Amino acid sequence: MGVHQLLAATSSSTGLVSLKHWTLQYDERGIAWLGLAVHQSKVNVLHQAMMLELEQICQHLKQNKPLGFVIFSSKPDSFLAGVDLRFFELIKDQLEFSRLAQQARDIFACLAQLPIPSVSLIDGACLGSGIELALLTTYRIASDSPKTIFGCPEIASGFHLGFGGTVRIMEHMGASAAMDMMLKGYQVSAQAALQKGLVDAICPASQLKASATHYLLKRPRRVSAAPFSLLLDNILVRPWLVAKWRKRLIEQNMKPEHYPAPYALLQLWSSKGRDYKAMYEAEAKSVHELVFSEQSHNLIRLQFLKSRLKTFSRHSDFNVGHVHIIGAGMMGRAIAAWCLSQGCRVSLQDTTETALTQAISYVHDFLQKNELNTEKIPNFLAQLKADPKGTKIATADAVIEALPDKLAAKQEVLAWIEEQARPQALLATTTSILPFDKLAAVLLKPKRLVGLHFLNPIERLSLVEVVYQPQLTDQEAINKASTFVKQINKLALPVQSTAGYLINRILFAYILQGIRLYQQHVPHTVIDKAGIDFGMPMGPLQLADLYGLDYCRQLGELLAKTYQVKLPELVITMANSGKLGQKSGTGFYRYRYGKMMKPEREAWDGNVSALQDKLINQMLEEAALCLEQGIVEDQDLLDVAVVCGTGFAPFRGGPLHYALTLRKDSLLKESALESPHR
Repeated sequence: MGVHQLLAATSSSTGLVSLKHWTLQYDERGIAWLGLAVHQSKVNVLHQAMMLELEQICQHLKQNKPLGFVIFSSKPDSFLAGVDLRFFELIKDQLEFSRLAQQARDIFACLAQLPIPSVSLIDGACLGSGIELALLTTYRIASDSPKTIFGCPEIASGFHLGFGGTVRIMEHMGASAAMDMMLKGYQVSAQAALQKGLVDAICPASQLKASATHYLLKRPRRVSAAPFSLLLDNILVRPWLVAKWRKRLIEQNMKPEHYPAPYALLQLWSSKGRDYKAMYEAEAKSVHELVFSEQSHNLIRLQFLKSRLKTFSRHSDFNVGHVHIIGAGMMGRAIAAWCLSQGCRVSLQDTTETALTQAISYVHDFLQKNELNTEKIPNFLAQLKADPKGTKIATADAVIEALPDKLAAKQEVLAWIEEQARPQALLATTTSILPFDKLAAVLLKPKRLVGLHFLNPIERLSLVEVVYQPQLTDQEAINKASTFVKQINKLALPVQSTAGYLINRILFAYILQGIRLYQQHVPHTVIDKAGIDFGMPMGPLQLADLYGLDYCRQLGELLAKTYQVKLPELVITMANSGKLGQKSGTGFYRYRYGKMMKPEREAWDGNVSALQDKLINQMLEEAALCLEQGIVEDQDLLDVAVVCGTGFAPFRGGPLHYALTLRKDSLLKESALESPHR
């Protein structure tokens, strides 16, 4: 039971009859209870109308001086999930943004300066400006629900906290811990927030109201940051920490010209330090500059477009508790690890004990690497069952076939799955090469089958292509698959079953072009650096090694047959000679124990800018061709899918958006050259 269900206090008249997003009630002790429920929104988000009502409430509290006040959410699982990004769409110019932002800062400052003890009750997501709101009160009490999380995700949209939050979070957590949270944008549990000094107490949701009353009446000592964290915020240590964080950002391929927000945050702290008054003023200017940068514009646009992808999972109430996966190879074990990490029970089937043993070891390593709360790992592993004979398939909600791409073997297994699985279970295959219609043809009810194309590496790329056969696949199966994808915290994109689907076509244009350039005697390290410097997460030859040259050959031959793509001869030669990349220990690079060995530096005196253009333009052309062929509905959907599915430089807004930007820049240059006023 959440706090939104507990507050049935007798209300007294407040005179605030026009409130639409807030409620204000007084209990018998004279405590004011402020309930937030943003109108016509599934979750609470900050926008101008909500803030104007908060200003009214603040003035009311200043005049009436209650015993104390409590802020809580009337929506389940959502305290305040940050700024409504639609706010940025409605802004006409920089002057209006400055006015609205200053208005919000003044309202927050008004609430913080009230000479009244106060409590924030946090039950659900408390993100970005949600943290800023909670930090205005004297105390913060969080529920022990796993859905109660804290984080600063705005860095992914190209800006940082802007309503005084950078100062207040440092005052409570210490600069080092606060900067780490703001720079990385990660989310933490209520328990971690308590350890970091962000909240004062944790209790079950059913005890939140009583805890708030206790804190207001007894006024216990507030939790503060660890002394060690406070010691790090001094003029001697600060430059070392800033240099350390800058180095880490560069290592993550986050260059200042591509992602200015984290560097602006570092500069803010580096220059102002513990002069919080100066930092408070400088914060406003920093956010203003960031929000109107091209990078932030592109990143905010992508956040909106991700919401479109989420709409594909709104048409089904299908729920998956148990996933059965057939095939414990690289793809099967990766899907198993991901599904486990998202709370599903998993049974993993394979014909060899060795494959199952290796898969379980992989899952353990995956969880250790990606699960922030390592104490939960034994609980996750307890939900994984090796099932060599497939006896658990009969109880599974979703069955995923993840065998190697051999048509006859997959057909045999899919026919067996149809016999063994429950009629209402989701039935999926992971192939990205074999003809979908031939796989479905062996089923008595082929309309049940969908493809689930997970992108590699699975922990980094958020898109899953939901593959269907037009005029064959049942819409209910597509809806079930999309809902399952959302349940495991991925983004679903329904795509027609065509050669290479969408993502592989565009990604392999990048890989194959890299191989062609290598055949023209450009060093492999130079090619990959060109791709990474553009903003891609990996170079094309690194990707070829990761996927395997045998897979590159298979997919390349498929694309060559369907779209007249010319497959570089080198791909065939390397695959035939066993130089398959990471899996064989050698490809374009050498590997030891699965890790790339440091390559030798190679000199090259060619035109790097022209090299980068050749590499990236191939992706842009393929993306335009996919749009022209109707593989996706529109440009926006293609852009967000390619960013989420390949890691294409997010700050550039997607391949087609970037291509239009290049075209506009070119037209502007031509116009300037033709101008008689040059």
